[in-house]
Amino acid sequence: MVGLTQNRSVQDEKLIEAVFQSHHSPESRASSGPIYGATATNIIIDARPTTNAVANTAKGAGTENMDHYKEARKAYLGIDNIHTMRDSLNKVIEALRETEVATTSVTGALPGETQSVPILDRQSLRRSGWLRHLSAIMEGTLLIVRNVHVNSSHVLIHCSDGGDRTAQLSAL
Repeated sequence: MVGLTQNRSVQDEKLIEAVFQSHHSPESRASSGPIYGATATNIIIDARPTTNAVANTAKGAGTENMDHYKEARKAYLGIDNIHTMRDSLNKVIEALRETEVATTSVTGALPGETQSVPILDRQSLRRSGWLRHLSAIMEGTLLIVRNVHVNSSHVLIHCSDGGDRTAQLSAL
């Protein structure tokens, strides 16, 4: 709830800092040597498109001011909201329904034999944008997995309400 007035939640900032430092042992904080997993790759994932996050600031919401989250960087994934994805899925379903209706006959292996073959409208599938949505989710998942399993760092995942994109990314 940053909003136009750039509100802060010190409690949130301290909680995230504590989580992001949880891979340090208390003794190792005093030493200056490199520590396995103590990389500067802790990430706050905002699953929304950047423009949506910025636009939400005008409504009193917004996104983290990274000046207050020192142990992390932020990444916007640009995943569209559930309504856009649902519309896209409906377009895929409609294209598949039309495939069931539009069939063509082809000659079978035996003389006089014909078979019905569905005609798939590939253009309507492309226009649905469905593969673009799935790709965005998979690319975001790859970023998260690499950060956790390769960099041994932490990831905080969120979007505007945590209902769809956050759950998809976390589940994968």
